[in-house]
Parts: sequence; structure tokens; C-alpha cells
Amino acid sequence: MISLYRKYRPKNFSEIEGQEIVVKSLTTSLAKGIVSHGYLFAGARGLGKTTIARIFAKALNCQRVNYQPLKEGEKIDWQKEIKKENYEPCNQCQFCQEIDREQSLNLIEMDAASNRGIEEIRNLKESVNFPPAKGKYKIYLLDEAHMLTKEAANALLKTLEEPPSYIVFILATTEPEKLPATILSRVQKFDFRRLSNSQIVSRLKKIIQAEKIRIEERILEKIALLAEGSMRDAESLLEQIISLGQKEIKEEILETYWGIIPLNKIDNFLNFLIEEKTKEAIEWLEERYNQGQNLNWFLTSFLNYLRWLYLYRLNPQWKIFANFSNDDLKLIEKTVKKISQEKINNLIKIFFEVQQKMKYSPLPTLPIEIGIIEASDIFCKRNL
Repeated sequence: MISLYRKYRPKNFSEIEGQEIVVKSLTTSLAKGIVSHGYLFAGARGLGKTTIARIFAKALNCQRVNYQPLKEGEKIDWQKEIKKENYEPCNQCQFCQEIDREQSLNLIEMDAASNRGIEEIRNLKESVNFPPAKGKYKIYLLDEAHMLTKEAANALLKTLEEPPSYIVFILATTEPEKLPATILSRVQKFDFRRLSNSQIVSRLKKIIQAEKIRIEERILEKIALLAEGSMRDAESLLEQIISLGQKEIKEEILETYWGIIPLNKIDNFLNFLIEEKTKEAIEWLEERYNQGQNLNWFLTSFLNYLRWLYLYRLNPQWKIFANFSNDDLKLIEKTVKKISQEKINNLIKIFFEVQQKMKYSPLPTLPIEIGIIEASDIFCKRNL
């Protein structure tokens, strides 16, 4: 079975979600006949760096793209109309299909994490001297480029300085700050942004429609929240739910299958804090832990709930609340009357620190228990 991420990987620039600036720049360059010898795609995991690199590689060699690279000394026609046929790969010609099947000799993909040494880069330098057997360009896609050793990076630098005209390098990395400044100065850098929850939900809706599966939108919103801006992570989480084999999936399954706590139970926890019921709050936490529920996901959901309360106090009409269910809005409206803006802010500070401490704690519940006790001081009667 092909994973959802691979099955629904975008094959055209028009299918890319959330990277409008990167796509606009690359497509304009193609339409104007401008191609650099080196690009750097930088951003967190799952944002589409490799996907866009492959689409760009297809466009460079596609037999149907009306793309003409500028000759040396030729002026750029900035008034030239940008048309789809000047940059969008056809996905039908030999070059496009070979890249889609991952069988292309024109696109060489390397993982710097496992090919980080001087010998691998020397072999790359030697292969650069051979032009493509067919097509205009030979493209080298070097993933996790920041993993290169110092010696390998220096060797690559020599190739990046003056590569043959038929060579294009695309370096992809999640940590661009680890790359030497000398390499950064020789490539065009594109920063990939984390996707918004609405962009992720929009993409997931298209997938479930294609798969003919009914899933409540609230589940897709939860997936987007857990994915933290990564489309690949969101599609992997969706695949886990689809693998249950149910034609209609409701929100209750999140708690039983993933241990994701619904909003009304998170509200119960907050009310224990507001009402100074420290013992009940700790018992509530222990129950969640004993049920095997993910405490980090709970903290993320709890902090997000506090954020909603904070924003709702500022303006109940904000667009963020447009997609909330009536039950959730009633819950927020009821709870926000019990807690001041200042106390919400203090809780956010406390539990944000708790989530950071969770990473290093040998006892998963300990940082949260300490946070609960600290939170009790906020609601102490003398602080009302």
C-alpha cells in the first residue's frame, strides 16, 4: 500500500499549499528564462522542500514546458507575460514520468546524513563533469545538507562556485544556520513557512474526498493542530485514522485510539484550577496518565484552549471562532467569565514552561504536577 503522503504528493506548482512566495519566485524565474546554478530550500520538516524540488526539476527538463534559458548576456524581459505553459510540468512526457517514478537519471537525490563524507562529494564532483545524456539539465538534490562534514562542505563549495551550465544544485535543510557562510553566499535561499491549520485542513479534505471517507472536520482540525505546521506529519496522522478501516470516523475515536482529550474534559481540568481543587486536578492528571494518554498532546491542547480564552476575551467576533461548533463556543463563553485576562496569561506562562521541562523530566507527570501547584497560587483567595 502506498502511503497517503506519496500517493497524494503534489505533481504541479498549482497543487502546493502554503508556500506561495517560494512557488511565485520559482515559476517567475522559469517563465523569464532565469535559472541559478544553486538553490537552498530551508525550513522545518514536512513543508514540501523535496516535493517542490522535484516539480522544479521536472519543469527544467519537461518536453512540453515552453522554457528557454537566457543566453549569456541576454537581457531579461521583465514585461514578458507569465503563462502556465512557461513553467508548469506536463507530467506526461518521459522526463516528468521518470522523476515521478523516481527513476530519472537527470535528478540525482542524495541524503547528506548518510553521504556526508569527503569521498561522496568527490564522486559527486566527478559526475558533474558529465552532461545529461538527454534533456537540458542534470539536477542534484542534496537533502539535509547541514549534515555535511566540514571537509565535504569545502569540497562542495568548489563545485558550487563554477559548475557547468547544465548543472543545478538544490540543497535542502532544516538547519540552514549550520551551513558555512561561503555556501550560503553562492545559492539562492528560499525560506519555507510552516503551514497554517486552515491550509492543512484544506489539503486533508481533498484527500478524504478522493478516498471516499467521511471524517468530521473537528478531527481534521485536531490533526492540523498536532502536525504543528507539517503537511507530511498531518497526512501520516490521517493515514493512521484511515487504517482503522471505518467509512465514517467521528471525534470520539481520537480519545480511544490516540488518547487525545476532548475539549470538554480539558475545560474540566481548567475549572479544577479555577476552583482551587488542586487534589482533584492532580487525580484527573493521574487518571489520564494511567489510561496511556499522551501528556504532551494534552499540554498542547490545554495551552491552545487558554489561547482561545485569551483571544475570546479580546474579541469574541474574531474570525478564528467562525469554525467553532456551538457547543465549543458555549463552553468558552461560560469559562471565560470565570477567569481574568491576567490569570489566563499567567497560566500560559506556567504551562509553557511545564511543556519545556517535560522534555527532560524522568517522571512525565512531575512537571505538570508542579505546574498545578504553581497555578493554585494564581487563584488563591487572597489574589482575587
